[in-house]
Parts: sequence; structure tokens; C-alpha cells
Amino acid sequence: MKSVLLIILLLCAAACTPAVFPKGQSVLINNVNPAELVERYKSSLPETLNSLNSVVFDYAGIKFLGLGFIEIDRKNESFRVVCLNPMGVKLFDLSGDKIGTVTNFAIEPMAKQGDIAALVAADIRRIYFNSVLEKYVELRHGEHELLFGGGTPSGYLEHIYSGINGDLAEKRFYKDQFISWQVSYHDYRSIDGKRFPHGIVLTNYRDGYQLVIREKERDLEKDKESD
Repeated sequence: MKSVLLIILLLCAAACTPAVFPKGQSVLINNVNPAELVERYKSSLPETLNSLNSVVFDYAGIKFLGLGFIEIDRKNESFRVVCLNPMGVKLFDLSGDKIGTVTNFAIEPMAKQGDIAALVAADIRRIYFNSVLEKYVELRHGEHELLFGGGTPSGYLEHIYSGINGDLAEKRFYKDQFISWQVSYHDYRSIDGKRFPHGIVLTNYRDGYQLVIREKERDLEKDKESD
């Protein structure tokens, strides 16, 4: 795992992009019906999403910048991601679905690392899929946030909703009672009734890295052209 992270750092240029998003407004949601809040959020998600992102990769305190093109299909749980370094050199092109992940292209140093596809695919699924816990065993209703928690085959997952619209603010995954990774969502915006975060931060505590994603351009619910 560490060898893959180091290769990514070597192939990207140093970044000066700030990694902190403004804190969202705290509002009282203690009177909100949990089921209604989650259903409203679920219905606001775009089924498909195509976007251009800047990605700051922070490993051991060293930050590097990349550009990512991503296509998400939530209904089919499929994706495609293409990553370039700031000079426009393609680093990798991956696609995946419920069954697995395919490496369409990887620059030679990455192609020799068999776990690059699994590493990237795991982070994409953590960020963009399973935005609602369909089954949960824990519900905590605070003044400013609503927390759902439930077990998974590999650990324990929490979803936290907050803000004026009751959007998904955080996901936290625990394994053996220790936090393994966390995703936070920032600066939600609306287009034609669909909502999406303008900023996303994934922190992988187990492997010691962080991704800071900023939306540059997006195309929600894009019609797919026939071949």
C-alpha cells in the first residue's frame, strides 16, 4: 500500500491548495423527523454525475495536486475515473461496478502495482455510494445533527446529517472499535432540485493519507448518447 502512495506522490506536482473548507452553518434539527429527513436527502441526490475535480493528495504531511474526471451512476453502482497530473499526463483510467474494477490504463510505474485499482475504487465507493443507511441499529438525535449507525460485514458505519437542508455531512467507518476512515461533505449546492457537495474530504486513518476534492465543473443527470 505504501509503495502505491509514494508512486502517486512522485508523479504529481506539489500543491499549495488550502485543505480546509468553511464550517457549515449550525441549525437546530432536533424536531425533524429522521425518516423524512433521510428520504428527502435521498431523493435530492442526482442519479448520475459527471464532474471535473481538483484533488489534493496529502500523505505524511506532503501535499500533491491532481485533476480527476469522474462519472458516477448510483443506480447501477458503477463509475469511471481518469486522473491526470497538473502537466496533463494521464496517470490512470479505471472503471468499476458491483462486480469489480477494471484498469483501462495506468502509467507504467502504477501498472506494476497490482493494488492501485483496488485502492482508488475503495475510496470512490466510500465517497459516492451508500449515501443512505438502509438498515441501522443506532439513532442519535442531537440538536444540530442526526446520526444513524449500523453494522457491516467488515465493521461499523455511521452517517451524520446536519445543516439547513439536513444533508449528509459525514460518514465514519470503525473497525475493531477504532476509526478506519472518514468522509466529510461541504458546501452543498442545488441545480434543478438536485444537491451535491462542492467539497469533499476523505481521511484514511489506517493508511495515513487524506484526499481533498473540489468540484470544478459538473453535469448532473446527463443524458447518455447511444453508440
